Amino acid sequence: MDATSNGYSTDAYPMVIMLTDGQPTMGVTNLDQIRSNIRQKIQGDISLFTLGFGDDVDGRFLEQMALENQVSRTNLSQVIPR
Repeated sequence: MDATSNGYSTDAYPMVIMLTDGQPTMGVTNLDQIRSNIRQKIQGDISLFTLGFGDDVDGRFLEQMALENQVSRTNLSQVIPR
């Protein structure tokens, strides 16, 4: 398997899938700091997909991350019927 200069395989698609209710309760809980940490780690090299679960998903927070990192977000409570 060939590797590119960033250490990723040329046939791999680097991504992170974030499953969340959008309500941080442990570790870093400041939304601005979380967004900053994500921007710093991704640096345009990794795709981030956010999946929000539950009725109280912080959609604005997930949307901000999507807009800042050119990623996609989905609120599963709006997609999956109950």
